[in-house]
Amino acid sequence: MVFSAAAGLNGKVKVQIERVDNVKVYVYLMPNSFNSDYGTHGIFENNKIHPRTNSGIYEAPTDWSIWVVYNPGFTSGDVWVKTWAEEYTQADV
Repeated sequence: MVFSAAAGLNGKVKVQIERVDNVKVYVYLMPNSFNSDYGTHGIFENNKIHPRTNSGIYEAPTDWSIWVVYNPGFTSGDVWVKTWAEEYTQADV
């Protein structure tokens, strides 16, 4: 699942993983545009990989996307996710 915000929003996109059941979940924070001249390929250089087995909230700037990758068990699995976007506030400076 990929979560991103509208292009004109100057803020942050947030993803809350509310429940994980019989699933291995990885959360990747990735820029929407990569600079190949600089050698940027995404999150690996920034250590923005988060293996999850329980709930948590992740946020990224609105010019990035949050990828939630999961691998369910053999018979079943659940991932419950809530997402939203917010404008930056003074507390974010």
